[in-house]
Amino acid sequence: MVRSDEGAVTRWRLIDALDQAPAGALVLVTASAGYGKSTLLQQWSDRTAQAAAVVGARSEDDAGRLLAAVAEALVPILPEAEHLASVARRAEADWACDTLPALMALASRHALALAIDDTHLLRSPSSRELLFEMARSWPAPSVLILAGRERPPVPLVRDRIAAPVIALGEPELDFDDDEIDALVADAELGLSRSELIERTGGWPAGIRLAALVRDADLGRGDITVERYLSAHVLAAFTPHELDYLGYVAALAPASVAQIDLVLRRNDTAAVLTALERRGLPMMTVPADGSAPVVVHALLAQVLTARLERRHPGSLCELVEVAVDLARRANDLSYAFVLLERLGRRDALRTFVYTSTFPMISQGRTAELRAWLDRFTSVELVEDPFLVFAHANVLRPRDEDRVRSLFARHAEDRTTILPDGSTPAVAVGRMLTAFGLQAADPHDEGLLGGWRQTSGVTRAWDLYADDRLDQAEAVLRSLRDSAPKYPLTDAVGLAKLAIIALETGRASEAEALAADAARIMDAGHMEETALGFIVDAVSLKLARRAGDLDEAEHRATAARRKMAKVGDGTMLERATTLIEVAGLHLELGQRASSVRALADEAAAIVARWERTSRLDRQLAQLDDLLGRAAEEPTAEAGTSELITSAELRVLRYLPSHLTLSRIANELYVSHSTVKTQCQSIYRKLQVGSRAEAVNAATALGLLA
Repeated sequence: MVRSDEGAVTRWRLIDALDQAPAGALVLVTASAGYGKSTLLQQWSDRTAQAAAVVGARSEDDAGRLLAAVAEALVPILPEAEHLASVARRAEADWACDTLPALMALASRHALALAIDDTHLLRSPSSRELLFEMARSWPAPSVLILAGRERPPVPLVRDRIAAPVIALGEPELDFDDDEIDALVADAELGLSRSELIERTGGWPAGIRLAALVRDADLGRGDITVERYLSAHVLAAFTPHELDYLGYVAALAPASVAQIDLVLRRNDTAAVLTALERRGLPMMTVPADGSAPVVVHALLAQVLTARLERRHPGSLCELVEVAVDLARRANDLSYAFVLLERLGRRDALRTFVYTSTFPMISQGRTAELRAWLDRFTSVELVEDPFLVFAHANVLRPRDEDRVRSLFARHAEDRTTILPDGSTPAVAVGRMLTAFGLQAADPHDEGLLGGWRQTSGVTRAWDLYADDRLDQAEAVLRSLRDSAPKYPLTDAVGLAKLAIIALETGRASEAEALAADAARIMDAGHMEETALGFIVDAVSLKLARRAGDLDEAEHRATAARRKMAKVGDGTMLERATTLIEVAGLHLELGQRASSVRALADEAAAIVARWERTSRLDRQLAQLDDLLGRAAEEPTAEAGTSELITSAELRVLRYLPSHLTLSRIANELYVSHSTVKTQCQSIYRKLQVGSRAEAVNAATALGLLA
C-alpha cells in the first residue's frame, strides 16, 4: 500500500524503477514543472540501499563547478571520493583531463547511483558537454540519473550497447490510483479520486495543491494551482505567447490542421514545436500532423481563464468560428465538444437538433448516443430540441417508446425549432420517416433532407425484403429532392448501383457508382464512415471485372469505415459484410476467419422480420464456408482476418489514449480491449503498439 510521508506520497513504483535500473544504465527523468521529479529523487535517495547521491544543478554551474558538487555529494557515502573532491577543488584542475576521468574510474570500481537534478538549468557549453560525456559511457556497475524539465543534450545510443537508456516522462510521473487514494485518505479531502483526476488530470503538483488548499474549487486558499502554474510554469513565456497558447488550449484536442484553419495561420506545428523546446509544459505536440495536439486539462483551464480575462469575449468568437468550420468539414463531434467545453448549453441544444439527421445518415449512432449522455434523462424526454435525437437513438424498432416520446410534443405548436417548424410538425415528419404513419402530402418539408435521409434508409429495408422494384422507385424518387445532403445522395446512388448490378444492368451500375464516387471525392468524404456502402458497390464491380486487387482494396476500405460506424445503418452493414466475406473466401482466406464476418452479418439480419433476400445471400455464403472448411489445403498458409471488434480497437491505437481510455470510448472492459490488442498483434505479427499501427497502415486498415 502507498503511504504518504509529511504530506508527500511515497512513490514506491517509481522508486523501484530507479532502484532496479541495471548496471551502467542512463535514466532520464523528464517532465514539466510540478511532476515531483525532485521529490522523487529525494525519496529514492532516502530509501535506496545503494550508495546514492543527488546533486542539484544550478544555472551558474560550468563543468568544473558541477563536478565539484558531485564530488562533495559522494564523500559522505563513499570515503574514497575524498580524493576526487580534492582534485575538483584545485583551481587549476581541468575537468576533462583530471576530474571526469577520476569520477568515471570511481564509478567503475563501486556501484554508485548518481542523480543530477534540474539539468535544464545548465546553460554553459562546458556543463552540457560534461553531461554528454558522462551519459555517453557511464560505466557499470554504476547508474546515472539525469532529471529536468527538458531532455538534456545526451546521446540515446550508448557506446556500450548492453547499457540501456530508461526514460521516465510525464505519463509515468502522473499519480496512479493507489497514490491518489493515499493522498485523499491522508489529507482528508472532500474530493473523491475521480474528482481529483478530473480536476487535475493526475498532475502531481495539482493534486498536492488540492490537498493543501482542501477546497473543492481548488482555488480559495493562499496556495492555488493557478498561482503555482503562473509563477513556476508559465513565467518563461511572453503575454503574446500565452494568448496564443490560450487559443490552442480552447481548441485542443485538435489536429494541427484544425488549429491552423481556425486561427487562420499555417505555422502551428512549427510554433508549438519551438515552444516545446523551450520547456512548454503539459502539452503534447505530435510529430504527425494528423494526430491531436493535447493540452493538460488543468493547464487548459488556466490558459483559457487568463485569455478571457485579457480579451473578454474572444473565446466565444473563437468557438463560433471553430464550430462553423467543423460543420463544413463534417467534423460534428469536434464541434459538439467545443460548445460543451464553453458551457454553451442553448447553442448545444440547437446544434444537436440540426446535426441529428446528418449523424444518422452517416451511421454515427454511437457518437450521437455519446452526445445525449451529456444531458439528463429529463431533458431527453422534455426538451423538444433533444427529443428527436433521442428518438433516432431508440431506433430502429422500439416503436412503443418512440410513440410515447413523441406524444408529449405532438400538440406543441408554439415552440419554434431551428428549421422554423414546430414540435407538432416535426413529430409528424418523424413518425412518417420511421414508417409509423402515412406522409402528409401537403407537407413540403418532407421533400427536403428529412425525406431523403429516411427514404434512403427505407429503401434498404425494401431491398432486404426482396422488393427491389419498390426500393429502386424510392431511391429514384429522391433524385430530384431538394435540399439534399451530399453524402446521403452518394449513398443513394451506390444503392441504386447495387440494385442495377443485381438485376443485370452492369453498365448502368458502373455509371451510378462513378457518380457516387465523384460526390464523395468532391466533398472530401472519402473516409466518411457511411461511405462503406460506396466501397461495397465498387467491390462488387471490381470482383465482377476480375480485378481482385482493387476488390480487396475496397473491402479493406469498407471494413475500416465500418469500424467507425458502431451499430448504425445495420442492413447496409450486413450487405457489405456479406460481400466482403465472399471476396475473402475467393481470395483463399482462412474459412474460420471469414466465418466471423458471416456471423456478424447474420446477427444483424436476425433483428429484422422481413429479410428474405439477405437470408438467401447468407445461406449461400454459409454453404461456401462449409465447403471451404471441408478442404484442409484451403487453410494452409492463409492468414487470419482482424475482426470487426478488433478493428474498432485498432483505429484508436494511433491516438494518445491508454487501453483504459479506449475501453471507455467503446463501452467495454479494459480486459476486453487488452485481449483484442493481443489478438491484433498476433494477427499482424508485431510486438508493440507502434508496430501494429505501422503494419495496419501499410495494409490499409488505418487511413
